Amino acid sequence: MKAVKDAENTNRKIFQIKPQRYFIDIVYSNKEYDRKIGIGKVKTHRGGYVNKNRITIISPEVRKLSFSMEPFFYHEINHIFYTTLVGTYHPVWFSEGMSTYLMKSYKIDDSGWKNFFRSVKKPEEYSYYRYIKKKYYKNSGQFYTLSFFVYRYLSQKYGEKIILKLLKDFSKKPSQPYFDKLLIKYFKLTKKQIVQNAIR
Repeated sequence: MKAVKDAENTNRKIFQIKPQRYFIDIVYSNKEYDRKIGIGKVKTHRGGYVNKNRITIISPEVRKLSFSMEPFFYHEINHIFYTTLVGTYHPVWFSEGMSTYLMKSYKIDDSGWKNFFRSVKKPEEYSYYRYIKKKYYKNSGQFYTLSFFVYRYLSQKYGEKIILKLLKDFSKKPSQPYFDKLLIKYFKLTKKQIVQNAIR
Protein backbone atom coordinates (compact mmCIF):
# COMPACT_ATOMS: atom_id res chain seq x y z
CA MET A 1 0.00 0.00 0.00
CA LYS A 2 1.44 3.36 -1.07
CA ALA A 3 0.30 5.18 2.09
CA VAL A 4 2.22 2.71 4.26
CA LYS A 5 5.39 2.92 2.16
CA ASP A 6 5.28 6.73 2.09
CA ALA A 7 4.72 6.87 5.86
CA GLU A 8 7.64 4.57 6.49
CA ASN A 9 9.97 6.55 4.21
CA THR A 10 9.01 9.88 5.79
CA ASN A 11 9.50 8.56 9.32
CA ARG A 12 12.81 6.97 8.36
CA LYS A 13 14.12 10.41 7.31
CA ILE A 14 13.24 11.82 10.74
CA PHE A 15 14.43 8.95 12.94
CA GLN A 16 17.36 7.83 10.75
CA ILE A 17 16.84 4.18 11.76
CA LYS A 18 15.28 1.05 10.36
CA PRO A 19 12.02 0.21 12.17
CA GLN A 20 11.41 -3.08 13.90
CA ARG A 21 9.40 -5.55 11.86
CA TYR A 22 5.71 -4.69 12.20
CA PHE A 23 2.33 -6.02 11.13
CA ILE A 24 -0.96 -4.41 10.10
CA ASP A 25 -4.15 -6.17 11.17
CA ILE A 26 -7.35 -5.11 9.40
CA VAL A 27 -10.57 -5.86 11.30
CA TYR A 28 -14.17 -5.59 10.13
CA SER A 29 -16.24 -4.72 13.21
CA ASN A 30 -16.06 -2.80 16.50
CA LYS A 31 -16.31 -6.09 18.35
CA GLU A 32 -13.31 -7.55 16.55
CA TYR A 33 -11.38 -4.29 17.04
CA ASP A 34 -12.14 -4.20 20.78
CA ARG A 35 -11.08 -7.81 21.19
CA LYS A 36 -7.85 -7.21 19.29
CA ILE A 37 -6.74 -4.24 21.33
CA GLY A 38 -8.43 -5.15 24.63
CA ILE A 39 -10.51 -2.06 25.40
CA GLY A 40 -13.78 -3.83 26.17
CA LYS A 41 -16.78 -1.49 26.44
CA VAL A 42 -14.83 1.76 26.70
CA LYS A 43 -16.54 4.64 24.90
CA THR A 44 -14.03 5.98 22.42
CA HIS A 45 -13.42 6.61 18.74
CA ARG A 46 -12.34 3.40 17.06
CA GLY A 47 -10.08 3.57 14.05
CA GLY A 48 -6.43 2.72 14.62
CA TYR A 49 -4.26 1.44 17.43
CA VAL A 50 -0.63 0.39 17.92
CA ASN A 51 0.52 -2.20 20.42
CA LYS A 52 4.22 -3.06 20.27
CA ASN A 53 4.76 -4.02 16.62
CA ARG A 54 1.14 -4.44 15.53
CA ILE A 55 -1.07 -1.78 13.97
CA THR A 56 -4.79 -2.54 14.16
CA ILE A 57 -7.15 -0.68 11.84
CA ILE A 58 -10.89 -0.93 11.20
CA SER A 59 -11.47 -1.40 7.49
CA PRO A 60 -12.48 1.87 5.77
CA GLU A 61 -15.20 -0.21 4.13
CA VAL A 62 -16.78 -0.56 7.59
CA ARG A 63 -15.95 2.78 9.21
CA LYS A 64 -14.62 6.01 7.73
CA LEU A 65 -11.41 7.09 9.42
CA SER A 66 -10.99 10.52 11.03
CA PHE A 67 -8.12 11.20 8.64
CA SER A 68 -7.16 10.12 5.15
CA MET A 69 -4.92 7.07 4.78
CA GLU A 70 -1.70 9.07 4.38
CA PRO A 71 -1.74 10.93 7.74
CA PHE A 72 -3.36 7.96 9.47
CA PHE A 73 -0.51 5.62 8.58
CA TYR A 74 2.07 8.33 9.17
CA HIS A 75 0.76 8.67 12.74
CA GLU A 76 0.65 4.95 13.50
CA ILE A 77 3.98 4.10 11.86
CA ASN A 78 5.58 7.01 13.73
CA HIS A 79 4.78 5.03 16.89
CA ILE A 80 6.59 2.00 15.45
CA PHE A 81 9.72 4.08 14.84
CA TYR A 82 9.43 5.71 18.26
CA THR A 83 9.29 2.40 20.10
CA THR A 84 12.09 1.01 17.93
CA LEU A 85 14.32 3.93 18.96
CA VAL A 86 13.28 4.36 22.58
CA GLY A 87 12.23 0.81 23.50
CA THR A 88 8.97 2.04 24.99
CA TYR A 89 5.88 4.08 24.10
CA HIS A 90 6.53 6.38 27.08
CA PRO A 91 5.98 9.17 27.79
CA VAL A 92 2.68 8.74 25.98
CA TRP A 93 2.12 12.50 25.94
CA PHE A 94 5.40 12.94 24.06
CA SER A 95 5.01 10.06 21.60
CA GLU A 96 1.40 11.02 20.83
CA GLY A 97 2.31 14.69 20.56
CA MET A 98 5.03 13.84 18.09
CA SER A 99 2.92 11.58 15.88
CA THR A 100 -0.07 13.95 16.00
CA TYR A 101 1.89 17.10 15.17
CA LEU A 102 4.06 15.58 12.46
CA MET A 103 1.12 14.00 10.62
CA LYS A 104 0.30 17.64 9.66
CA SER A 105 -3.46 17.20 9.41
CA TYR A 106 -4.61 17.63 13.02
CA LYS A 107 -7.06 20.54 13.09
CA ILE A 108 -8.23 22.14 16.34
CA ASP A 109 -9.57 25.42 17.67
CA ASP A 110 -6.22 26.81 18.83
CA SER A 111 -7.49 29.82 20.77
CA GLY A 112 -10.42 27.95 22.30
CA TRP A 113 -8.27 25.10 23.59
CA LYS A 114 -5.55 27.43 24.82
CA ASN A 115 -8.14 29.42 26.76
CA PHE A 116 -9.39 26.18 28.28
CA PHE A 117 -5.92 25.04 29.37
CA ARG A 118 -5.11 28.47 30.77
CA SER A 119 -8.24 28.21 32.91
CA VAL A 120 -7.10 24.89 34.39
CA LYS A 121 -5.06 25.03 37.59
CA LYS A 122 -2.58 22.31 36.56
CA PRO A 123 -2.91 21.65 32.80
CA GLU A 124 0.28 19.58 32.83
CA GLU A 125 -1.69 16.86 34.63
CA TYR A 126 -3.24 15.98 31.26
CA SER A 127 0.23 14.97 30.07
CA TYR A 128 0.22 11.32 31.07
CA TYR A 129 3.52 9.49 31.23
CA ARG A 130 2.00 6.05 30.83
CA TYR A 131 -1.17 4.68 29.28
CA ILE A 132 -3.86 4.44 31.98
CA LYS A 133 -6.98 3.28 30.16
CA LYS A 134 -9.69 4.89 32.28
CA LYS A 135 -8.00 8.28 32.61
CA TYR A 136 -6.77 8.24 29.00
CA TYR A 137 -10.17 7.69 27.41
CA LYS A 138 -12.05 9.96 29.81
CA ASN A 139 -9.82 12.92 28.91
CA SER A 140 -8.67 11.96 25.41
CA GLY A 141 -9.56 15.36 23.91
CA GLN A 142 -7.54 17.25 26.51
CA PHE A 143 -4.70 14.73 26.35
CA TYR A 144 -4.25 14.76 22.57
CA THR A 145 -4.67 18.50 22.23
CA LEU A 146 -2.20 19.38 24.98
CA SER A 147 0.28 16.79 23.66
CA PHE A 148 -0.04 18.41 20.23
CA PHE A 149 0.48 21.94 21.62
CA VAL A 150 3.56 20.93 23.62
CA TYR A 151 5.24 19.01 20.82
CA ARG A 152 4.51 21.78 18.32
CA TYR A 153 6.12 24.29 20.66
CA LEU A 154 9.24 22.13 21.12
CA SER A 155 9.53 21.31 17.43
CA GLN A 156 9.19 24.91 16.28
CA LYS A 157 11.50 26.33 18.96
CA TYR A 158 14.22 23.65 19.11
CA GLY A 159 13.82 21.47 16.01
CA GLU A 160 13.66 17.74 15.37
CA LYS A 161 17.43 17.17 15.67
CA ILE A 162 17.50 18.28 19.30
CA ILE A 163 14.36 16.25 20.04
CA LEU A 164 15.94 13.13 18.50
CA LYS A 165 19.06 13.64 20.64
CA LEU A 166 16.84 13.75 23.70
CA LEU A 167 15.05 10.54 22.67
CA LYS A 168 18.32 8.71 22.02
CA ASP A 169 19.51 9.79 25.46
CA PHE A 170 16.19 8.72 26.99
CA SER A 171 16.49 5.25 25.42
CA LYS A 172 19.48 4.52 27.67
CA LYS A 173 17.37 4.73 30.84
CA PRO A 174 13.65 5.14 30.03
CA SER A 175 11.87 6.32 33.17
CA GLN A 176 9.71 9.29 34.11
CA PRO A 177 12.28 10.96 36.42
CA TYR A 178 14.99 10.64 33.78
CA PHE A 179 12.78 12.07 31.03
CA ASP A 180 11.94 15.05 33.24
CA LYS A 181 15.68 15.61 33.80
CA LEU A 182 16.28 15.45 30.05
CA LEU A 183 13.70 18.18 29.46
CA ILE A 184 15.77 20.45 31.68
CA LYS A 185 19.04 19.30 30.08
CA TYR A 186 17.95 19.94 26.50
CA PHE A 187 15.40 22.75 26.84
CA LYS A 188 16.39 24.38 30.16
CA LEU A 189 12.74 24.13 31.20
CA THR A 190 10.64 21.90 33.42
CA LYS A 191 7.65 20.06 32.00
CA LYS A 192 5.34 22.53 33.75
CA GLN A 193 7.18 25.50 32.20
CA ILE A 194 7.08 23.89 28.73
CA VAL A 195 3.32 23.39 29.02
CA GLN A 196 2.83 27.01 30.09
CA ASN A 197 4.88 28.24 27.12
CA ALA A 198 2.96 25.99 24.73
CA ILE A 199 -0.46 27.31 25.73
CA ARG A 200 0.34 31.03 25.65
